[in-house]
Amino acid sequence: MVREPTKLSDKLLNLIPPILNDADNELVMCQVTEEEVKEVVFAMAAYKASGPDGFPPTFFQVFWEIVKYDLIKATRDFIQMGNLLKKLNNTFIVSVPKVPYPKLIIDFRPISLCNMVYKIFSKVVVNRIKPLLDRDISPSQRVLFRVGRSSMRSSLLMKSFIPWRGVATQVWL
Repeated sequence: MVREPTKLSDKLLNLIPPILNDADNELVMCQVTEEEVKEVVFAMAAYKASGPDGFPPTFFQVFWEIVKYDLIKATRDFIQMGNLLKKLNNTFIVSVPKVPYPKLIIDFRPISLCNMVYKIFSKVVVNRIKPLLDRDISPSQRVLFRVGRSSMRSSLLMKSFIPWRGVATQVWL
């Protein structure tokens, strides 16, 4: 299905051939299950740094039976309808020292602290896309998608997914 381009970015996107077929789209966009969301939540390190929302993964793990319904509904709303509350897309960018006594700017590395619900959304999407990577990414490009790489991988993939869904990205410095 080709739609009428309305902006320059739409015109450029129409020049790129689609990689996903209808079956792939169905896999990526199908109904989110409780098992998918639970697997993502419980695979997270319990005491990882929280983002602007202040909730570490352990909150969602300990209170799973209470929060699961809202979390599953929010994940479904995001994946199937593109609904994302602006506050869920806030990110803190923080400088963390790489050495015991930093003196220069190169002694720090930036990290992004995303809202936990946003991380859950992104990991569900990434888990759905992973099976398609071997087929659609050349061997020379696979080096970018190695297991165990930066935790930013999911966030960066999500950041590229969100503008396509029409949601503005907001970053707090």
